[in-house]
Amino acid sequence: MNIEPGHVIAVNGSKVSSTLSKPPAVNHGDTVRVAWDVSVRAVTSSNRVQTSWGYLVTLPEQYTDNVSFSYTGIPNASGTGSRKIGEQRAVAGSRALAPTSAQYDDGTREFHYEDQGADPQIFSSAQPFTPLHYYLLDAPVGGVTTFRIEADVDTAVFPEEQNPATFYVPVRVEKAWRCFDEAGPSGNPADDCMSLLEYRDVATTGLTDPIAEDGSPAIASANFDLNGLRGERKCAATGETKEPFRIGADVESAHGGFNYTETFHLLENPAIRFVSGVDDLCDRHVAPIRFGQPDNQGSVDSSSLSSGLGSSAGSSSLSS
Repeated sequence: MNIEPGHVIAVNGSKVSSTLSKPPAVNHGDTVRVAWDVSVRAVTSSNRVQTSWGYLVTLPEQYTDNVSFSYTGIPNASGTGSRKIGEQRAVAGSRALAPTSAQYDDGTREFHYEDQGADPQIFSSAQPFTPLHYYLLDAPVGGVTTFRIEADVDTAVFPEEQNPATFYVPVRVEKAWRCFDEAGPSGNPADDCMSLLEYRDVATTGLTDPIAEDGSPAIASANFDLNGLRGERKCAATGETKEPFRIGADVESAHGGFNYTETFHLLENPAIRFVSGVDDLCDRHVAPIRFGQPDNQGSVDSSSLSSGLGSSAGSSSLSS
């Protein structure tokens, strides 16, 4: 799974051109709309009895509002490869659902996401993490699915005296469920699914509050690059390929990380062919909020950011 670098798409309702390294300078009290583009691929098995395609999106509760999700690409009906689609806004529902390519073409199913609210019990720690809000999204099996996350950031929550400064709003996306019925929903214990969060460091991870105790930016450019936000061993930064339908491998050390195929001993069954991502099925990134002119602490020199391009494809066929 891969989250592309976040950027600003509008300030006070007016569209702007922005990148992670060159965000617009905003005034305290402005409403800034930020966006992240995400690429995911479901884990599937040839006997069609094991899959993983529920995706948990985690955003900082205090800093994001009017969150929306739009699908921009879905797997082909053939089961191989993916295709771009016109931006399709997902609607809130009781369950996260995404149509297959055939259902999308004939209009028999809409895109739905589930707003799971703010639940401090999912990620809880004594460390200075910010309260979080959770959303669940779905993706069809087959190729890569792409969607966009958008959110408003009310800059009045940031210290007014911090000017110039650049604050970074984080996001986290990960596969949330392991299920045993490809025809089932995206994840629920009642549907014969198990939570993959049991294998994350839920007691020692989360999203760092963008504001430090002294009011300065808590996330600096040294904490991330184009690949993602670094420093979490079970949610390593995924290599940015700049191709939405090709997901790279993790660029951080995998020691002590999460490996779906090893955790569930998938290679020990020679009769079943599995398709899984080559990363740890989790990624984090940031979007910039810049006050005043660029400053050394918060600004990002784009020439110093590694693109993380590699030859790894977005998935690997697993068999023994």
